[in-house]
Amino acid sequence: MDSTARSGGRGLWESLYRVLMRRNSVYVTFVVAGAFAGERIVDYGVHKLWEYNNVGVLGFSRLHDIVSDTLCAP
Repeated sequence: MDSTARSGGRGLWESLYRVLMRRNSVYVTFVVAGAFAGERIVDYGVHKLWEYNNVGVLGFSRLHDIVSDTLCAP
């Protein structure tokens, strides 16, 4: 009875270990897929934060085009 009471909290971790880390190929695939998904999530979040902070700000390339057209107009 003691062993079942102690292993109750470890059941999830042990099953995850068996599924993900038992074979090297599955573990490497999980790490690569997790890195790719994490990179996409961070990129999306930073992009949205950048857009939120720069609402109404004229882009530098567009500003450069306007200034060069104005200064170099015949």
